[in-house]
Amino acid sequence: MSQQTTVLECPSCGAPVSVRIRFSKIVVCEHCKTTLFLEDDAVIHVGKKSALTTIPSIFELGHQYRYRHSSFSVHGRIQFDYGAGLWDEWWVVMDNGEGKWVSVDEGDIVMEVPFKVSGGLAPFDEIRVGQNLQIDGRSLLVTEKDSSTCVGIEGQLPELIFPGKVYDYVHLSGTGGIHYTIEYGNGQVLTYKGMWIDPFDIVAL
Repeated sequence: MSQQTTVLECPSCGAPVSVRIRFSKIVVCEHCKTTLFLEDDAVIHVGKKSALTTIPSIFELGHQYRYRHSSFSVHGRIQFDYGAGLWDEWWVVMDNGEGKWVSVDEGDIVMEVPFKVSGGLAPFDEIRVGQNLQIDGRSLLVTEKDSSTCVGIEGQLPELIFPGKVYDYVHLSGTGGIHYTIEYGNGQVLTYKGMWIDPFDIVAL
C-alpha cells in the first residue's frame, strides 16, 4: 500500500526529514538522530538524541517482509532495557494499512495490536507471575512482570515515547499461541493482544 510522503526540515540540523505515514507523531532525524515531535505535519518540539545498541535481528528499518499471506513494512523501532537485557519493538504497517507492534526478544517474536479491555484491570502491584487473569473473555497466565526503560528510538512512531522513560509491564499467555501485554506508564494502562510468530514464517522481500 503506497504511503504519502511529507518532507519537513529538521530544526536541529536543517536536514530534510521525510514523514511517510500519516499517523506519525514522532520522527527521528536520520542525520543528527534528534527526536522530532510532530503535529499537523509540522515540527512542534525537538527532543533528545537517540542512541541504540545494535542487536542482531531479521528486521531492518525501511524494509518490507512477508508473513504468511500478508506483507508489511518496518517504519520505527523502540529499544527497551529490562535489566537482564534489551529487546526491540518494531512499528510495522501491514499491506492493508493496519499498524502493528512486533516485539523481538532473543529471537522470540510476538506481533500485537492495541485493544480496549471491557472492565478494569488489576493494578501492577497486585499482579503476580503464575497468576491467571481473565481478560477479553480468556483465561491468561501471567508469565512475566517487570519494568523496562526506553533507551532509544529510530524511524517513525505513532505515539509519543521518551528515551529514559520507565514502563511497568506484564506479559500473559493463552492457548493457541495467544499473547497479551499490559503496559503501565504515563498515568495510564494500555493493553495489546497478538500471537507468537515463528521466525521461519517471515520472509524478507
